[in-house]
Amino acid sequence: EIELENGTTILGKPLKIAALRRFMKEFAKLDEAKDNDATFDIFSELVLISLDQWDKKLATKEYIENNMDLENYHAIIEAASGIDLRSQGNE
Repeated sequence: EIELENGTTILGKPLKIAALRRFMKEFAKLDEAKDNDATFDIFSELVLISLDQWDKKLATKEYIENNMDLENYHAIIEAASGIDLRSQGNE
């Protein structure tokens, strides 16, 4: 379970293959991100892909940007993919 900044709890689990393919294509863009804004845009898209599988009603950019912090993003990305962002240097 992942508790969001606003107190909402979601059950994070690995993505199904179709969603994981979309996720990994987006994740690969991190290598080309020019600045923090570009990195946050990619992180937001990764979170949206994950939420689209877990809880579609939460899968809006407005919702995630107003109700989540960076730790929530990391927890969701890690649960969805198994990728430890801290070891990737994306803290």
